[in-house]
Amino acid sequence: RSNATTAFSDARQRLPLSFLSQALTMQATQIVKLTPQSLWRGLQVSLLDGSTVRLRPYGDIPDHFPPHGNQHKSSPYWCLMRVVVGFCAFTGAALRCGFGSLKVSEQTLACDLILEQALGSCVYIGDRNFGVYRIVQTVRAVGAHALVRLNEPRVRKLLGRTPRPGQYPVRW
Repeated sequence: RSNATTAFSDARQRLPLSFLSQALTMQATQIVKLTPQSLWRGLQVSLLDGSTVRLRPYGDIPDHFPPHGNQHKSSPYWCLMRVVVGFCAFTGAALRCGFGSLKVSEQTLACDLILEQALGSCVYIGDRNFGVYRIVQTVRAVGAHALVRLNEPRVRKLLGRTPRPGQYPVRW
């Protein structure tokens, strides 16, 4: 045994990003299998959430996630990565993740995540950012369910009138 860690460090730098995504998926599958309480009425509940992550511009990171400029006309330093994760509502395990540059919207990443996961026995829950027709259309394409929060203009468009407070079941 050696105390030198350079080989581990070198290997980590060569680790493909797709491997991390596959490992996350395998881990989430095992966690959900080991926890029968992670289902609601036989359905897996996946909470969709998105964020933006700042990355230092090391190696080829700027090639994949370009630095983002600011209004002070200084050269940009931080690279920005957009991330969308589907979390298990009961275990908190990250079930699936999608990532891209700022040129890719959270909705696009969420649709890719839903299509990759392709769980018909799932309920996807999202906030107003995910309450768009495209998300619901993708959820229907895989035979799953969605519970999303809509902003008032979207509700008006769907219902054809100004909504009163309350819940409105909508079938697309």
